[in-house]
Amino acid sequence: TLFDMVQKRMSIPTPLIETIVGDLADQILQQFPTVHEVYVKITKEKMPIKNFEGNISVSLTKKRDL
Repeated sequence: TLFDMVQKRMSIPTPLIETIVGDLADQILQQFPTVHEVYVKITKEKMPIKNFEGNISVSLTKKRDL
């Protein structure tokens, strides 16, 4: 289920990976009521930046409001 959720979200073109990380965290907390905290990290390995070598990551930890 989680894999399908990520695959579906990643198929939507989005300019910022920060948006995707936040959306996935929200969806996980919404769909899985027993989850109290989620950590999502996306690493982009090939950046479209001239002369840039390496990768970039964005991560987010989100807790359910109790």
